[in-house]
Amino acid sequence: MKTSIQKLLKGICLVCCIGLILTACSDEEEGLFDGTDITSVSVPGTDAGNNIDKNNQTITVILPEHTDFSNVKLNINASEGATVSLEETGETIVNGETFLDLTKGVKLIVTAQNSNRAHWVLYADNNGYTSAYGLGKILTDSKSNNAEREVYLEQHNSTTFPNSNCAPTCAAMAINWANPRAQMTVEMARSFNKDIELWTDDIIVQCLASYGTTHAVHDLDLISWSLEVEEITRGYGELVKKLIDEGKIIIMSMRMQDITYIHDQSVPVPHTNTYYKGAEGNHAIIIKGYRIVDGITWAEVYDPWSQGYTYSDGTYKGKDRYYTISDLALSIKGRYLGSVITVTSKTVTN
Repeated sequence: MKTSIQKLLKGICLVCCIGLILTACSDEEEGLFDGTDITSVSVPGTDAGNNIDKNNQTITVILPEHTDFSNVKLNINASEGATVSLEETGETIVNGETFLDLTKGVKLIVTAQNSNRAHWVLYADNNGYTSAYGLGKILTDSKSNNAEREVYLEQHNSTTFPNSNCAPTCAAMAINWANPRAQMTVEMARSFNKDIELWTDDIIVQCLASYGTTHAVHDLDLISWSLEVEEITRGYGELVKKLIDEGKIIIMSMRMQDITYIHDQSVPVPHTNTYYKGAEGNHAIIIKGYRIVDGITWAEVYDPWSQGYTYSDGTYKGKDRYYTISDLALSIKGRYLGSVITVTSKTVTN
């Protein structure tokens, strides 16, 4: 009897100790980042703006294009009593005195009065987002043909051939983009042709036509481009820009293995290149815009293959992804692609 009571008491003590440990851990986690916010960033003598993203702990300073990004003096203010230092050297940043090289992301550490620490990354560009996305610094031209509502779809939202649904998904997105009253789903698009697993461009065109979607097929002038990657990049880049400027979106069949997979791991919110390794075979995407940053032309795309991956705000990673025109040119050369499909809509906003 005595032994049983002793065991019971030991068990109660053990549970209490575990409870205290868990409570302590919980309290520590809740207060882990207290007092470690960046509250404002400014450039002395300028009206430079900034974007502070507390969710991803990034700051982007918006500077004029002519700025020497390699030698920028900043004022960085943090939570009351906190200090800001360079992660690489440990040097404390002194407002109005410390010069920073902002040609690449600068890693910062914010240390609170209670010694809590948080890691931030500081970027600079002329627009407020391209550096954080991984596109570059100087945005010189851009256009996005966005619908007035959300039209992005993930291709695995279908029970029929989910891994092969890129083309039906692009058709569904295009139909919804062109018609504000359409409620097209991946399953509905796939039902247009369930017999053929891998849709060709001809089947995409037939699906668009069956739903009354205004479209056209544009031949690519591969002969004059001489099938050289540089010429295809130039010619295709000009065509994409022209079609997007006309208010259209483009459905393109391509090879994902030609799209750069490795991205800058220091970028907390990368929207550039692919987040998955492309397999052999065709893949369909929608090009709905472009960005020209640091002289490089990026296509703004809806890639239906998100695999459930999302950004920190919950949106699919295939939405508003950026692939370089030069990578897409490699795909054109590799597939001997002869045409692209465009869709026209009257419900377009920039």
